[in-house]
Amino acid sequence: MGLACVMVGFVQGVYGDMWGELYLPIGGIFIFVIGRHIEKRIEKAAASVEGTG
Repeated sequence: MGLACVMVGFVQGVYGDMWGELYLPIGGIFIFVIGRHIEKRIEKAAASVEGTG
């Protein structure tokens, strides 16, 4: 989802106004970072559960 926002922002920035170019990539990067953080927490929790079994 975050990567899609970044890509749409770049394309819109090339063909459109500067606000779409500004907000969509920043929003996409923000969504990507949050998703990656959540994914790492899930992987860490799964690893700790497997280690105790």
